[in-house]
Amino acid sequence: MAEGLMTAAKEKDNVLADYTAFLTALLPQTVGVMCYDRTGQLFWTWNAPDASGVELTDEYCKSLTAVLKSDCFSRESARIHLGAATAYIARLEGAKHRSLGALTVLVDRKTGSMPYQFCMDMLQPGLRSLQRELVLRFRLLDSHKKLSVQAAEEKLLHSIEQISHQRQRCEVTLNSLLEQCQKYLGVESAILVVPEKRIRLTRGTDVVSSTEVELMLQDYLQETGSTSKKIRDGRSPNVNADGTALSMLILKEGRRISGMLSLGGWTDSDFSLRRRSRVLRYLVSNIEDVIDRDYDALTGLMSWGLFDSVFVEACKNAETRHHAMLNLDLDQMHVVNDSFGRDGGDKLLQRFSDMLRDKLPGSLLARITGDNFVALLTDTKECEALEIAEQICDVFREMEYVEGNQTHRPSVSIGVGPFCDVPESASAILSSAQVACQAAKDRGRGRVEVFRDADASIVRRLDDIQMVGQVRSAIENGRLATFAQPIIGLQDTTNHPYLEVLVRLRNDNGDFVAPADFFSSAERYQLMEDLDRWVIAETLATLEANRKTIQEHSIRFAINLSGQSLGSDRFLEFVLNKVETFSMAPEILCFELTETVAVANLQRAEKFMKEIKSKGCRLSLDDFGTGLSSFAYLKQFPVDTLKIDGSFIFDLPTNVVSQSVVSAISGIARTIGLETVAEYVQDEDTMALLRQSGVTWAQGYHLGVPEPLGDQINAIKSSACPQDSPEQQSQQQNILPTGDEMIVSRTDLSPFLA
Repeated sequence: MAEGLMTAAKEKDNVLADYTAFLTALLPQTVGVMCYDRTGQLFWTWNAPDASGVELTDEYCKSLTAVLKSDCFSRESARIHLGAATAYIARLEGAKHRSLGALTVLVDRKTGSMPYQFCMDMLQPGLRSLQRELVLRFRLLDSHKKLSVQAAEEKLLHSIEQISHQRQRCEVTLNSLLEQCQKYLGVESAILVVPEKRIRLTRGTDVVSSTEVELMLQDYLQETGSTSKKIRDGRSPNVNADGTALSMLILKEGRRISGMLSLGGWTDSDFSLRRRSRVLRYLVSNIEDVIDRDYDALTGLMSWGLFDSVFVEACKNAETRHHAMLNLDLDQMHVVNDSFGRDGGDKLLQRFSDMLRDKLPGSLLARITGDNFVALLTDTKECEALEIAEQICDVFREMEYVEGNQTHRPSVSIGVGPFCDVPESASAILSSAQVACQAAKDRGRGRVEVFRDADASIVRRLDDIQMVGQVRSAIENGRLATFAQPIIGLQDTTNHPYLEVLVRLRNDNGDFVAPADFFSSAERYQLMEDLDRWVIAETLATLEANRKTIQEHSIRFAINLSGQSLGSDRFLEFVLNKVETFSMAPEILCFELTETVAVANLQRAEKFMKEIKSKGCRLSLDDFGTGLSSFAYLKQFPVDTLKIDGSFIFDLPTNVVSQSVVSAISGIARTIGLETVAEYVQDEDTMALLRQSGVTWAQGYHLGVPEPLGDQINAIKSSACPQDSPEQQSQQQNILPTGDEMIVSRTDLSPFLA
C-alpha cells in the first residue's frame, strides 16, 4: 500500500512539473508556481532560484480564500505584491463552475508588473489544459470513492446476512451485527435498545447514549402508541438535528414497536443519507428476524430452539464439570386463567420470567411451553442448584397476584437435573429435569425435587409393575389390536399403497392405553418378543383374509421389531416359518429395525437381515440419523429403506440443519438405490421440502392417523380413486387430528409407532 501511495505521489509530481514547464514557457517571467486544492491546502509547489524573498502575507491568504469560494472575485485583489515577486491567483474550475482549487503564479517584479487579465490571457492555454487534467482526476477520485463506498455496503450487507443466520445466542448475534456496522460504516457508536427483551447493547463512544435512545423510544410511543397507524413512519430513519445520528424503530411481528436502533457519529462518513437509510433498514429487518426467531414473544426469554442450539457450547465454555438444569413448571395455571382470564395468566408468566432474570443473571433461560420454563446453571454443583431452586420457589410463593377483589398466591414446581461434562444435547438432560419436576408436582407442588437414578427407577418401576399384569392379560386374552398408518408416496414411482402396522392395547374397561405406558412395562419385564410375535401372526392372518384386495392394489406393509426380539434365536425361526407359509409375495412385507438396536446387536442384526432377505422380504432401518452408525453401517446392512428420524422432520421448514441432514440422507440413499421414509410430517411446507429433497415416502398425522388394520385395507378397497391425494383421503376418512394429538414426543414411543 505504501509503495502504491509513493507511486501515485510521484506521478502527480511529474504531471504538475510538466504543466509548470508549459506555464513558464508561456510566461518566461514566472519564478514560482503553487497549487492549492478546493479547501486551500497547498499540495504542490515549484520555485525558481530567483523566487527568494517571497513572503505569503495575510492579504494573500484572504485573497486566496476569496478566489476559492467565489467565481466573482475581484481581479485586482487576485494580484498581490509579495516582496520580490507579484502573485497572480487563478481559479481552477470544473463543470458548473465547481471549484477545483487555485493556481498561484509568481512573476519576478524586476521584469515589470503586468495587469491581471493580461497575465491570465498569457497563461490561458496552460490553465485550460490543467483544468481538464484536474477534472478528469476528480472524476476518477469520485468514481473510486463511490466504488469503495458501494463495496463497503455490499460487504456489510453480506456480513449481516451471514451473522443473522448463525445459530448463536441472540446477544452474541446482535453484538456481532453492531460490530460490523462500526467496521464498515465507520460510525462512532451503535446502540440497540429493546426494553421488553432486556436488550441494551452499546458499542463505541457515547455520541448518543442508551438513555437518550430509550427516551426517544418513549417519546415516540407516547406520541403514536405502540400499534398506531403511523407505525410505518418508523421505517424511515429519524435524523437528529446535527445529522450525526440516525435512529430507526424495531418492530415486533412487523407492526408493534418494541425497540430502537441508533447509529451515531456519521460526520466524516462517505455514506450518503440515502445509502445510510438503506443500510439501516436492512440491518433493522435482520435484527427483527433474529429477535422474533430466538425469543418468546410473551416473556422475552429464549425460545427452546435457540436454547438447545447454544446449550452444548455453553457447557463446553464452562470452567468446571458440574452443571444443572432446572425445569420450572407453574402450578395450576388453569386456575389463574379461569379466575383472571388469559391476560391475567400472561401477566403472571411475565412476572415469573422477570423474576427468573433477576435471580439467574447470565444464565440461559427459555420458555418451553405455556407455563413450563428451563434454565441452565453452569459451574453449579447439585447442592448449589438445589439451594437456588428453593430460593426461586420461596420468592415466587411470596408473590400475590391481585385483580379486583380476587387474589391468587402462585407456586412453582422445580425439577433439578444435575449432570457432568458436556452432554450431546439439551434434550438429553431435560428429560431428567422433567422427571424430577413431575415428582415435585406429585408430592405436593410448590417444591423442589432432584433427579436421582434410584428414585426415578423406583417411580417408573411402580408404574411398570401395575401395568405388566395388564400387558400379559392383553396378550393372553386378545385385548391387543393391530392398527395401521398410511405411508404416502412423494415421487411418481411410489403410487402403490403402503401401511405401517402398529399395536394397541385395551385395558379391562375396553379403553385404549397410551402406547408409552405399556411399552415401558413390556420392555422392562421382557415381554416385547411376545408382543412382536402376536403382531406378526395377527398381521399375516389379516393379510391372508384380504389377499385379493392386497394383490389388486399392490399394498405394502411395514412391521416393527424390537431389540429384545432381535436378540432371540427362537424369534428368527418363528418369523422365517411365518414367511414360508405366507401365501402372498414376501416382497409386500418390510421389517423395520431401529438403527440403534441394529448397531447394539450387530452380529445378530446381520444374521437376521440376511435370513429375512433370503426369503424375499424387505428391510428398513428405522430412526435413521440419530444412532451411532448412520452411513457407516449401510455397507453391512442389506436394507431397502431408510426411515429418517422424526427429530429432523418435525422442524424441517424452519431448521436449516434438519434440511441439510434430510437432503444428505436422501441423496446418499438414492445413490445406493435405497428408498427413504420421512416420519412426523405435519404440514404442506414439510411435504414440499421432502419432495424437493427426493425423499420417497412420507408419514405423519397430516397424512393420516392410525386406524384398525382391517379398516385401512377396506378403505383402500372401497376407494373410488385409489390415487386420491393424501389430503382427500384424510378428508374422506375424517381422520385428520388436531391440537395435541399431532405432537408426540419421540422418547415416549417404542419402535412400533410412527
